[in-house]
Amino acid sequence: MILDEDPVVVDCFYSMVEAKYGSQVDIYATTSPEIALGVTDSYLIDLAFLNIRMPNIDGYDFMRMINGRLRGVKFVTAVRNEISDIAGLEEREKCTIIDKPIKAKKLLDEVDTALTDWMLQDIITALRQTRAYCGSIG
Repeated sequence: MILDEDPVVVDCFYSMVEAKYGSQVDIYATTSPEIALGVTDSYLIDLAFLNIRMPNIDGYDFMRMINGRLRGVKFVTAVRNEISDIAGLEEREKCTIIDKPIKAKKLLDEVDTALTDWMLQDIITALRQTRAYCGSIG
């Protein structure tokens, strides 16, 4: 999910992620917090790129609202001068703060890391389920 009040940022993020991953991922990108919240009602969100300061809804509040619908990793974009305002946010909310302007390589590296982590988690879960099943047979 990509949510930012600036449509240029939304389009740029969307284009970069779509160019690399194509149909491998579903991307929900919007400038509207209301639309983004509607999407989270229907879908589990693997990765959220949010702007911390938005006019209609604060990025903090949005993260809290969708917390149960995130797979576990949240990325929040912020300009450097806002970071002093948000000391401890990464630890408190288990998110990563990425400074604007965001370079394409940094954005895609963050997506790669998240996807790799989730694939490994899925493999580990499948192995545990197989071990539990095989143990119950014997």
